[in-house]
Parts: sequence; C-alpha cells; structure tokens
Amino acid sequence: MPKIKSHSKDSLAVSAMLVFWSRGYSNTSMDHLVQATGVSRHGIYGDFGNKKALFLASLNAYQQTVVSPAFEQVEQENATIEAIYRYFEHQISLAEQTGLPGPGCLIANTMTEIADGDREILNQVEFHNRRLDQGFLSVLKRQTSSLTDSDLSVLAQTLTVFAQGLWSASRVSSDASSLRATVFSFMSLIQMRLAQ
Repeated sequence: MPKIKSHSKDSLAVSAMLVFWSRGYSNTSMDHLVQATGVSRHGIYGDFGNKKALFLASLNAYQQTVVSPAFEQVEQENATIEAIYRYFEHQISLAEQTGLPGPGCLIANTMTEIADGDREILNQVEFHNRRLDQGFLSVLKRQTSSLTDSDLSVLAQTLTVFAQGLWSASRVSSDASSLRATVFSFMSLIQMRLAQ
C-alpha cells in the first residue's frame, strides 16, 4: 500500500518560507528544511526537485500569506492615502507581535542576498516591486491632479523603496514607535508633494 503524504506542496512551501525568511536562502540547508518542515529530503526533492524550486514556491507563498493580506487594501479601487498608512501599520504591528527586531521582509532580504545573481529569483522580486509600484501609483493618482504621470510614477517607486528600507530597518530595530514615526514623517513628505 502506498504511503499517504503528510503534507501538501502548498503547506511545505509555507513551512519552508518561514525558514528562508528567518535564515536567508544561502544559510538554509536541506537539513534545516527537513528539521523545520518535518518533511524528509526524499519528500522535499519529490515535490520540488531542489532547494531553489522550493525557495521560488516559498516566495509565491509569501505573496499570498504575507503581502496580500497587508497590501490588498492599497489595491482596492477606491483606496486613499489612508490605505497606505494602514498597510505600513499592518506590517509594523505584525512585526511587533512576532518580536522586534524581526526577520524583515522576505523580498527585501532576497533583494540584498541573491536576486541579482539569478534571473528566476529576480523575476519574483521584480513582480513584487511592480505590484507595490502599481498599488501605490493608483492611490496617488486619486489624490491629486496637479502632478504629471511621470512625477506620480517616481513617487510610487519612492514609496516602494521606502517600504523595502523600512522592513530592512525592522531587522535591527527593537522600537516599533520609531518605525511608526518614520512612516509618519515620510508620508507627510509624500502628502506635501501631492499638495504642490
């Protein structure tokens, strides 16, 4: 009788995501993945073939389980600047609950660790950044009619860079109030620019 699998590919990707998120891609061995997921090497290789394929699946799982619950409010059709504040607050609160300093953002971590050396991983990073750019841009366009599309696009990209920097800062900060103060200060500058 064939053995029944104790996991699904999706659940394995989510479990592995937590390992990659805390340790990084290079510092995560197959032994770490086996220990943390409870899935044998044979099971991991059977489902994904190799560590990189599992990592790519983990980046997809990150989009679904971490990014979307926070960022979908920014992507709503009638979202305002308040949705951007709520996005930042959602992520800061999550980091606060799990403990600061925390693991930061899996995508930001990946950007600095390995993205430029691997086209498939870079594609995942670029997808994420485009998603943030587009969400922020849609909100900004609803806030002003005085800035050009080009100016608004630059502001949206600036918000994405700020977000990545903020999550990187959360890896070394133990003070959520300082992260919130940074968001307030930065968003005040964005709103001043929108008012010009």
